[in-house]
Amino acid sequence: MLALYESLPPEEQRIFNMDVRQIDWFEYYQKTHLPGLRRHELGGGDDEEPLRAAPGEEMGGEESRWQIEEEIRTIPDLLRAVSSRYAAKTALQIERPSGWKRVSYGELLGNAETMARYWQAGGLSNGDRVLLCGENSPEWVVAYMAASLLGLVVVPVDPQTREVDIWALCDFVE
Repeated sequence: MLALYESLPPEEQRIFNMDVRQIDWFEYYQKTHLPGLRRHELGGGDDEEPLRAAPGEEMGGEESRWQIEEEIRTIPDLLRAVSSRYAAKTALQIERPSGWKRVSYGELLGNAETMARYWQAGGLSNGDRVLLCGENSPEWVVAYMAASLLGLVVVPVDPQTREVDIWALCDFVE
């Protein structure tokens, strides 16, 4: 994120109203993202424990729960942590003409790891840049997570973007 921001000309940096260098990402994930994930995705409330026990799991006290959260520093860390605790819970769902398609956290991680291995075998590696274009779908999320697992730099592209603009993005991110 920082490299992308710094690649902007100074006049565009002034237009962009958020200097990513001033964001404490660790603090953001700990105080904003993880509580929101618990509250909105895992069904918890503001007054709930920091992490709830998965079925059949014993909690080892508040300190051990916070230790787990403190070890989460990246999106892949978060995906692995949530997948290990809530493997069977629904992570993604979409209604299609054939009915609802649901993907559990365990399936999301497994599919992302499979795709990441495929991309790695094709020559992609940490730091490579990829444009990710597709409709809002579980498959897009799997691709994004696969890229994150490999440490790829993802440039999301709206599927309605003109071809000429996609090529310009390709030139820009090289």
